[in-house]
Amino acid sequence: MTAAWIDDKTIVFVTGAASGIGKAQAEVFLAEGAQVFGVDCQSFPDTLLAQPRFFGTCCDLAVKENCLAAVQACVTHFGGITVLLNTAGKLDGYHTIAETTSMEWEEIFQTNVSSMFYLTKEILPLYNRKTRDRRVYQTVGIGCCRSRDLGEGHRARCDSNADECG
Repeated sequence: MTAAWIDDKTIVFVTGAASGIGKAQAEVFLAEGAQVFGVDCQSFPDTLLAQPRFFGTCCDLAVKENCLAAVQACVTHFGGITVLLNTAGKLDGYHTIAETTSMEWEEIFQTNVSSMFYLTKEILPLYNRKTRDRRVYQTVGIGCCRSRDLGEGHRARCDSNADECG
């Protein structure tokens, strides 16, 4: 797949880039020639670290200051951001609502919703509306779309992503 709007000037900021959907997104954009800045609380796989157009930082996106620092690190390293992929998400450990503690709920909400708000709010003003195609994507993940299929687990993930599901 080749997307005409992706080139070596495309700078992709992707959260959750160490595994799953975020890793797949990073790999596709790298294959298309983009520069990719990954953010995750886990270590990045060697396959990403070996890519000369990949740079990343490990941090907990549930913390607002970490979100802001990650944006600044990307801008410092690559000079800007043209694509934002809000992909990171925290699952609820397959707990029912009754089993989910308030602390777990806060962590899920901060990671799944608040981080998207902080990152999007910080990155949108960086876009040069005159010269570059700009894109923001919010990835829902399985917790929302598949919560019925998975039973009582994933309810907190589903609830924290309800605004993205419609």
